[in-house]
Amino acid sequence: TPVIMTKLKGIPEEYFSHAFTIEKENVEGVAELIKKIDSLSPEEIKKVGEDAKKFVIENKNKKVQAEKLFAFIEDNF
Repeated sequence: TPVIMTKLKGIPEEYFSHAFTIEKENVEGVAELIKKIDSLSPEEIKKVGEDAKKFVIENKNKKVQAEKLFAFIEDNF
């Protein structure tokens, strides 16, 4: 399922290409994004969700995250 989100400062930039992001954080911005999504075909919307799922499975799984943690520890301690 695709996600609608804002660009919070703590979220890495790499996530935003896998979700629908609200550009203007106000009522108009939300309305614009909903209209944009509504203009897409069900297949296009599904593809966004499938691409996001693939990104998370391949890049944010426990093995990848553990490797990043170990690399951080090795580099900093």
